[in-house]
Amino acid sequence: LLLLDIIYAVFICCKYNSMLLAVIDEDLYKVKYRNAVWSDYLHTALLALIVIFTVRIAGVLLAGALLIVPAATARNLVRHSGSMFFCSILLGVISGIAGLLIAAQDWANLPAGAAIVMTNCIFFAISLPIKRVLGSR
Repeated sequence: LLLLDIIYAVFICCKYNSMLLAVIDEDLYKVKYRNAVWSDYLHTALLALIVIFTVRIAGVLLAGALLIVPAATARNLVRHSGSMFFCSILLGVISGIAGLLIAAQDWANLPAGAAIVMTNCIFFAISLPIKRVLGSR
């Protein structure tokens, strides 16, 4: 899974602008990147493999929460899609490390996956009032 994550991170760094264009304007993306089918297939295959391994490791519900909650939290904190992308990665890493540290404590008595998702949900709850403050500007 770590090897897949590294490969996916390198892929995203190389193809970020073209993938963002595909989301914003698919017709322009098809015109500008005529031979982008293979990169689309590679992106889909890498993401599918990561999700499959994550589901096998963490379970279906936890894998879904690990994918959705950091993105929802980032959406509450930032306005632009590029910032949201990197903010969700940062939130996922921070909550992953914090969740593992919490799970390692004797008093917590929690599995690591549940502690990570709990930390994600706490960050999401903290982001809700921040969204109201940022939205009022």
